[in-house]
This record gives sequence, structure tokens and C-alpha cells, in this order.
Amino acid sequence: MPCLAAVAAIAIALAPAAAGACTTVLLERQGEVAVAKSYDFHMGHGLIIVNPRGLAKYAMRSVSGRRLAGWVSRFGSVTFNQYGRELPASGMNEAGLVVEVMWLDETRYPAPDERPVVPDLQWIQYQLDNWATVADVVEHAEDVRVDSGTARVHYLLCDRTAACVAVEFLDGEMVLTTGAAMPVRTLTNSTYGESRAFLGQHAGFGGTMPIPGSVGSLERFVRASALAGRAAREDRGKPGLSDDAFAILDSVSQGPASVWNIVHDPVRRVIHYRTWASPRFKRITLSNLDFSCSAGLRALDVDAERWGDVFASFLPYTVEMNLSIVRRSFAKHFGPVPRGTVEYVTRFAEGFHCADAIK
Repeated sequence: MPCLAAVAAIAIALAPAAAGACTTVLLERQGEVAVAKSYDFHMGHGLIIVNPRGLAKYAMRSVSGRRLAGWVSRFGSVTFNQYGRELPASGMNEAGLVVEVMWLDETRYPAPDERPVVPDLQWIQYQLDNWATVADVVEHAEDVRVDSGTARVHYLLCDRTAACVAVEFLDGEMVLTTGAAMPVRTLTNSTYGESRAFLGQHAGFGGTMPIPGSVGSLERFVRASALAGRAAREDRGKPGLSDDAFAILDSVSQGPASVWNIVHDPVRRVIHYRTWASPRFKRITLSNLDFSCSAGLRALDVDAERWGDVFASFLPYTVEMNLSIVRRSFAKHFGPVPRGTVEYVTRFAEGFHCADAIK
């Protein structure tokens, strides 16, 4: 059945190029917070989607799901999506929670159990819909089981207080790294434990090795962490941390493969971004957006040639927009896609509906 194969098909589509070079890092200075992400992939198209609060949802049917998670979104969010609505690669909600995903070869997900299941990309939307802080995420981390076909990913979640948690699945167990165990709030494409051990060999972090300039996962982890530390110490004035954040993304750039640069400001609730195809700086101010369920979804092509505040450019979301993006993504897929998968992925969320107003 197409729905049973959908998650596996997305996972396989991700696999050929996902073992790339994504980098996420948090910067903090005098009450300011910025979470910077370089999304490095073999395709750069996508939709930015405004997701309302108060929407009753369910998980996409999974390859190993005995029970599908169901919930009502408590928070509105803005997400960057390539595989369609509800399956984001990046996002921030109106409370200032940021969720980012990166590839990790070492990932081994928990075995099926009695918990309700959420697919790996929809897990990002689930967190944005439900929680305001990293503490909330940690408290409810075991409420659902993350499921995937062959995609192997880990996540970095941060909030407006600059708290972060790395969520990884190693040897079939969920591993959370946060608080004192997370001296730098950075994640690339190695486990946090391996990255922290490598960091400790370098000057400024307990070792003597110089800060590396190469593009390997561990080297990017060290360089981004070092530059974030420098930004914390050196206040160069307005516009705050956003310039420092984009400078770090420049330092870990993979050229045309760095298709999206996103800088979240969870304190001001602003998202700054640029894409390789449309490199002018743009911003989305969440306080300008109507997240009420009755307002519905809105969307914008991530590569739309705009600059500055793009609030006025968002259009009412349509299933045709979603279908166009999903088709383009599956066209990049290197293996056979089960018949009906594109249609299922495109339309599975069309059954979502507004629940009673949430106070």
C-alpha cells in the first residue's frame, strides 16, 4: 500500500546525498540568541509554511507503526519543507523553540514497542506543535517513538533561553545530551559524544591543536563552536548576532551544496534566511503572522526572489503547491517509488481539522 511505503520512500530519497555536511550552532551574547543552520543537500527547492495552532493532527502511517500518534497543535510555527506539508527539515514555533535535523550514519532507532509512532521528519513538526522549551522536550522525549525506513538522522533543539538538547538514537536507544553535558551547542554529522571528544583536543577547549579549516564533520563542529565562542566575547554592535551567525555559516559553506542558510532568533521570534538560488537576505517576523486555526496555512517558495521582510509574499496554502514540491523532490529520488506514494505524501494531512480553541 502506498501509505505503508511513504516513510520508507522518503528515507531512501534522502539517503544518497544526506550524508553531506549540515551544521547547526547556537550563538549567545548579552541576552541575544541565534540558532544558525547550514542545510547542505543535493536539491534546494522547498516551501516555507506557516502552520497554525489548534489543528488536530495524526502521524503519517509508518513502515513499522502499530499505533499512530495523534495531537492538537498548541503552537503555531514556521517551517522549511522539501517533502511536503508536515515533513519539515527546519523550523521555529511562536514560543521560540527551534528544531533542526542533520544526517548521522551511526543512528539506530528503537525497536517497535507500544508507544505511538511519528516518522522522523514529522517528529520535527510534532515537537514544534507541542512544546515551548527544551525542558518540555526532555520531559516528554519518550512519549512517542521515532520511526524511519532507512534515513539516519539526529536533531538539535534550542529555545529562547539558549538551552539546547541533542537527540540521537544510538544502538537502539534514545540519547539526550543537554545542560552541563553540552559545553558547546553545536551539531554536525557525528555523534555529540565523538564531536565533544575531538573538540577537547583543540586550543581553547583543553587541547593544543589549532582550529581546523577543513570541511569534515568533526572539523566543522570545532570551527563553528570556536566562532560561536568568539561571537559571545566580541560584541560588534547592531544588528546583533545575525551577522555573526551568517559569518559562521560562510565558514562551513559547501558552496552550491549549501542550499539554505537559516538563522533563527528565538528571542525576537524572527527567522532570517537566504538560499543559494536566491542569496539576498530575507526575514520572517513571527509576530506579524496569524497563527489562528481559522486563518489556515500560508506558504512561500523558499527561492522566491525577495529581500527584507517577506510577510506580504505569503499566499494561502494549496494542495497544488504541496504537490509541486513533493513531485520535484521525488523526481530527485534514485530508486523506484511505489505507485501512489507522491499522492499519499501530498494529501495525507488534508484530513486535519481545527479543534476547539486552545487557551
